[in-house]
Amino acid sequence: MLDMPSEILSQIIFRDSPDNKSCRSSDWYFKYVNQSTSIDDDLMSENEEKISQRNHLLQQMTPRVPLNGMNKQIVSKVKPMNITYEEIPVKVSEKPLKRKRRKRKRSTSDDVGMRRVDAKDEHGNTNYLYDVTSLRRTPLDFVMVDRNAVCSIRDETWKLFTQKVTIDFAGHEAAERKAATEGKLRAKILCIVYTIEPYHDRIPPIRETWGSKCDGFFVGSNQTDPLLDILNIPHKNEETYGTIWSKVQAIWSNVYHHHYDDFDWFHIGGDDLYVLVENLRLYLESESVQLLENGGQYLPIGNELQQFPVALGLKLFENGKYSDQYNTGGPGYTLNKAALKALVLKSPKYLLHAITSGEDVMVSQSLKQSVALLPYDTRDELDQPRYHHFRPDSLYNMHDSESPYTMDWYKTFLRQPEIKEGLNCCSSKSVAFHYISSNLMKRMHAILYGYCGYSYLSEKMLIPKGLDELKNDL
Repeated sequence: MLDMPSEILSQIIFRDSPDNKSCRSSDWYFKYVNQSTSIDDDLMSENEEKISQRNHLLQQMTPRVPLNGMNKQIVSKVKPMNITYEEIPVKVSEKPLKRKRRKRKRSTSDDVGMRRVDAKDEHGNTNYLYDVTSLRRTPLDFVMVDRNAVCSIRDETWKLFTQKVTIDFAGHEAAERKAATEGKLRAKILCIVYTIEPYHDRIPPIRETWGSKCDGFFVGSNQTDPLLDILNIPHKNEETYGTIWSKVQAIWSNVYHHHYDDFDWFHIGGDDLYVLVENLRLYLESESVQLLENGGQYLPIGNELQQFPVALGLKLFENGKYSDQYNTGGPGYTLNKAALKALVLKSPKYLLHAITSGEDVMVSQSLKQSVALLPYDTRDELDQPRYHHFRPDSLYNMHDSESPYTMDWYKTFLRQPEIKEGLNCCSSKSVAFHYISSNLMKRMHAILYGYCGYSYLSEKMLIPKGLDELKNDL
């Protein structure tokens, strides 16, 4: 009994004491009361049962491995959020002005929150609602047009995905079984891609590969195409590269208003990323991430109404400055419910009014200003990154595939003197890559999911149904 934290024991035994208005510690009890006071056997039995229950609960909440020092320090300063949905308030300045024209007040750091944004349908009608689970419910077949071209090249991408990076099928299947037998719900992820109408041809490969593995999926653009899960989500500025921050703001506002209660996590990125969704979901379900959501010391029970904001991605330092940390938008970044709510409802207006392409920097700055959240260290136990700013082949051999300027830029922004290459470039359970063309996306998918007849670390050849003849091509 003495092994339990004193604050828990004091709440169990002494909360109802008439002269204990502020709960005394268990140390006080055993020092000043226990030596001279006899406790009723029934009361003692009842207290022992409560203590046993508390011990069992505490055991469940205690992580096998504590947080690393960096993440523990970050989470200790983060402001928790009530994760009950709150309507986006309508600002007075956003209502139509009648008769007398009012002067617009200058925004201050106390003026916070995004405006509500609704999507438009293909005809331009507002308040368009779309089922973002449609792709998950009716996934597309994966088709390889040229099997030889996809599977026969033994380059850096092939080496990385056959000798190191893998889809954690075993972990995924174990989690699925646990969900089915114990009723433990898996993390629900909404995946969001942003693009513009001229690049809608980049979306079909995403839908055919990783998009359908997310619990929800849609694309934010400037023209709706329901056949491709693309929604026109308008924003207040012109549709240019320099206004991506305005575009992403509108998307996040729309996500919060329409999909907040339906998902646990929200991953966003551009139209040239590839997400290993099974690995991402397992990472989000890991104890290290659950600890971040619950304040850093104990694991959550599962029914918490309060949550600590979490933003996960590849941490970079703008121009190498420690004070300017952000999760780069290349491979996308992942927000929990508390972080999404804080971003939409608490971001300072002076940041929301900025015109810039650096939406990733602005998101991190907004979360820092609103809830004191800094980017977490998302590397694995070998200090190898899970989120990647470059293609697999570039990461494997950056000195040959990237210019000296890019190498210097990357070292500066990572604040690292050297870049790990070869098989040490990436975590074996990586979750996302950037700069992925449509053809490379299909090739990566084919290798990772066994369509080329092989998947690293699998106990048996992972051959999709109907493709057994691929063994002969290896």
